[in-house]
Amino acid sequence: LPGTHPGGGQLVRQLAERGKVVGLPRMLPGRGMEVRGYASDRPLVPAAFGLLEPDEQAPLLERAAIDLILVPGLCYDREGYRLGFGGGYYDRWLAGCSGWKVGLCRAALLQDRLPRGPYDIPVDLVVTMGCDVACPATPATARQDWGLEDPTGQGDDVFLQVMDQIQTKVLALKETVLALGATAP
Repeated sequence: LPGTHPGGGQLVRQLAERGKVVGLPRMLPGRGMEVRGYASDRPLVPAAFGLLEPDEQAPLLERAAIDLILVPGLCYDREGYRLGFGGGYYDRWLAGCSGWKVGLCRAALLQDRLPRGPYDIPVDLVVTMGCDVACPATPATARQDWGLEDPTGQGDDVFLQVMDQIQTKVLALKETVLALGATAP
């Protein structure tokens, strides 16, 4: 989401340039949210809270079709919980998602534990600017837990390298699970 995590706007553009299908949130009345397709040739429109979002003519992306979700937050903890912006938009939307949820966070803002409520939805993975990886599903904090290479570079280039590796791992895992389901009695 441009403006809400490190290098968000540039990251969105670079992912689209790499041929990834990129979706951005669009806020709805009643504190609802949907995800619409991003295209670099299509302007984003001003929305609540000073954010930019796709207009209602942008293609709607169904939750079930989204494999990887970059979840914005003010900060995260090592268990994948985040301090959001107070509206509950993402927690409500994430409650119905099966895609892999990834939080991007500056290393200085990664906390040991944040306050949380029963409605808070944790992410599956937190990646910091230094590319430390916190896997809430397993308490260990290490890149090797995911078999990610130690990327080289700075800023968004590091995020892009890590996100490419994560996407590859997630898609391979999804194919394995689907194959196991197809062969189950």
